[in-house]
Amino acid sequence: MSLFESNSSKGIERTGRFKVTNYQVYLDIPNIRTCPNIDHLIYFLDRNGIQHLVLKLPFGHRYKLPSSFFISSGLRHLTLARSLIHPPPVFKGFDRLISLELRRVTISSESLGSLISHCPLLENLVLKNLDNPNPMEINAPKLRSFVFSGTIHCIHLKNVPLLSNASYIPTEFFVEEGHDLAKIFESISALENLCWKQDILQMVHVGPAKAMPTRLPSALNCLKRLYISWITLGEFFEFSFVLCLIRSSPNVEEIEIKVCGDPDVDHHCEPVPRDVLDEIPSSFSNMTFNHLRTVKFYDVIGAEAEMQFIKVLLAKSPALVRMVIKPCEIGDKESLKALAEITKFQRASSKAEVEYCVD
Repeated sequence: MSLFESNSSKGIERTGRFKVTNYQVYLDIPNIRTCPNIDHLIYFLDRNGIQHLVLKLPFGHRYKLPSSFFISSGLRHLTLARSLIHPPPVFKGFDRLISLELRRVTISSESLGSLISHCPLLENLVLKNLDNPNPMEINAPKLRSFVFSGTIHCIHLKNVPLLSNASYIPTEFFVEEGHDLAKIFESISALENLCWKQDILQMVHVGPAKAMPTRLPSALNCLKRLYISWITLGEFFEFSFVLCLIRSSPNVEEIEIKVCGDPDVDHHCEPVPRDVLDEIPSSFSNMTFNHLRTVKFYDVIGAEAEMQFIKVLLAKSPALVRMVIKPCEIGDKESLKALAEITKFQRASSKAEVEYCVD
């Protein structure tokens, strides 16, 4: 198969990046005006049995995929960036597609839901920065891996019984009336690995304190690895969120938390109340983490909320082997004071080693 015999493909080769290997096409177009025949190219690719297509359009332009694109029955891996997606009414789905990645595309909630549900073999799904603020449902019974970046309340994983790996990168976070946090996790009973990265979080909308439950309605009984980054454990909402996830993960084996170590970062900052700190031990009184073996904390500042958290995990983890604590860039006196306090904490595991890493 020689795709470069097409005039359209030659135009792309001159003005963008165009790579073809073994039924795979990588197409990066920096300027849509340099490629007026892109519709013909897509039609040509489909007729040549392409199974893996990466199509990236330029910033500031939303190229509307032609109707002919949606009859590409041979696609197994598809990546689309900065395009306008509107499947025609006769669209019956990509019945061989196992991997779908959408970045900065414009698509309605209804069209997205229909597109995903009409990919019966879909196993891997990546949705990043979609141009759509409305809630959407994901119905993908074969889905095993899911990555989402955007307004977190918009996603509802309705039917994903096999989902084992999920990564959330929230840009906006709603926890208020009408936006129940528990809905994000209610249908992922098979989840084994959860990654929650707040490093690009722009805004948090927090309603009454009761909006954050003590535990999720349905426990994450299969969860083995929990990774949370850029969280402020000294802030009431974020601290409550972390505690809720951990209390809901009775069989977790590994926990890694990267704290937002800059105490001057003020996003929606509400300090953890004194009574909440005092109640932490009792809130874990009926819990034992019998499978937890490794805990890692990075960029801790020695705040009381952080120390209480470390104390509880040491006291409630009889199988713990290793806890790594990496402090933020604080003075030697502060580091030594925190270390001295941690060495006095009770440990449920006789094998538990605490590594306090000070540069």
